[in-house]
Amino acid sequence: MIPDSYEQDFRIVDSKVYRLHKDWNSFRNLFDVQSPNIPLYNKNSAEFFEAWRFMYLGTLCVRACQLLDPHYQGKNKNLTLFTFYDDATFLTDSQRSSLKEMINKLKSDSSKFIDLRNKLFAHSDYEIAQQQGGTLYSFSDFESFLSELRTIMRTIRNYLGHCDRKYEEAKLGDNGQSVVEGLELLTQTNS
Repeated sequence: MIPDSYEQDFRIVDSKVYRLHKDWNSFRNLFDVQSPNIPLYNKNSAEFFEAWRFMYLGTLCVRACQLLDPHYQGKNKNLTLFTFYDDATFLTDSQRSSLKEMINKLKSDSSKFIDLRNKLFAHSDYEIAQQQGGTLYSFSDFESFLSELRTIMRTIRNYLGHCDRKYEEAKLGDNGQSVVEGLELLTQTNS
């Protein structure tokens, strides 16, 4: 039998994962290097949009890494992906082993994000601070992270008997399109 607390924990983390997808899709819509928006940002307020992009990247990185923290850290208990392995006593040994392997692989594959979170966004590591500028991580890096994360979440959903969730289609309102349209109008007015 699946404990109610496991279901409740899953709903909370599932909501966080869905929100992470919403925010990523919005970020990608606004800041993809192929986006026609970049010249518009550069023309209107390049420093502001660069700062916004950096803060957005940092927030995405920190929230992604929170999902990979240990379930227990000292005397503190975290609600992370490892919760679903540690508390999954109702699963078969094979299912638990498979789940643990997927989560550990995602954590291993995410070392770049974890380093950035620990050395840049949460602290000010000397070497990282000296290298400021450039790309923190690529869009494809984060897309790969999200793809592995979706596989894990869908596996857990399957174990719980839940239907599939279309994480990839998550949208945050208009994905920032109104910001772009406002800038276009401002640019036309000032021309």
